[in-house]
Amino acid sequence: MLALLMPFILSSLARIIDVDAASSFDIIPNANYSAEISSNPSAGIVWAMISDYGSKMTIPDSHGEFYVNSTDNTKGFQKIEFECKNCVSGEETYALFVLKRPWKNDASLVRKITFNVI
Repeated sequence: MLALLMPFILSSLARIIDVDAASSFDIIPNANYSAEISSNPSAGIVWAMISDYGSKMTIPDSHGEFYVNSTDNTKGFQKIEFECKNCVSGEETYALFVLKRPWKNDASLVRKITFNVI
């Protein structure tokens, strides 16, 4: 019975990934995750997590939610939820974190985050 419930249990767990700390992470297929990255919306520093055709990430809201640092109201982090629905163990996929500023037409910075599916 537990073996039948295991995929459901694993898919319902949220895991935090600190994108500031590294650029490669291990994930399991069909699990929900949230990525955290430092941001400062008051200075126009806002990230978007995107996936392109080659990525298998499902990202419901590319900007996620902003959380304010308790000691400095202008700084904090964005928490962006995602899932790797069609991932297969043993493969690698990725997502791009794009920093956009309102006064610039193009992306200021792009970080490629690699996910190793275990």
